[in-house]
Amino acid sequence: MYCLSADEAIEAIQEYQPDILLLNYSFRGGDKTGRDVALWMDRNYRSPIRVAAHSDRSEEDLRQLFKGTECVKYFISGDRIKDFIEDCTRKEILAD
Repeated sequence: MYCLSADEAIEAIQEYQPDILLLNYSFRGGDKTGRDVALWMDRNYRSPIRVAAHSDRSEEDLRQLFKGTECVKYFISGDRIKDFIEDCTRKEILAD
């Protein structure tokens, strides 16, 4: 699911309880950022989830943008999204 704002992302997370979340830093709507979503998750969301921050920015930039968040464990730059999803899928299959 693609969300246009941080509030929409939070509503979708609450409703769908995803196993994997790819989180950009900026949204097209509103002033809140992906960091705001991550901080909300740190305070309110306890279901197991793999959260990755994604951007065309460098991994170092992403780590700075999401500094202080606990749920974001992966930082993906450029076109490495496919590798991340395949890795998560492989881990889910092996766990079953």
